[in-house]
Amino acid sequence: MPRVGDCACCDRTYTIVSYEATFTNQVEKVSIEATFPKSVLSITLTPSQGRYSFDPTSRLMKWDIGEMEPGKIPSIRGEPVIV
Repeated sequence: MPRVGDCACCDRTYTIVSYEATFTNQVEKVSIEATFPKSVLSITLTPSQGRYSFDPTSRLMKWDIGEMEPGKIPSIRGEPVIV
């Protein structure tokens, strides 16, 4: 589940961390979508596997993980640019 926190300083910084896992079966064609609030202008993420896209108009982020092997935990980390 994503966790969002912000820094106690003049500029806001949000960090988003998400982990997804399967421990018994291989899962194929896995993707996750998240819509960010209007205050998010852009986002730069680093996925451990797969690829992501971000549409600045709809603020929709889509992470195409692909295939998940049992016991392997794909993750995605990054920081959005906030207005």
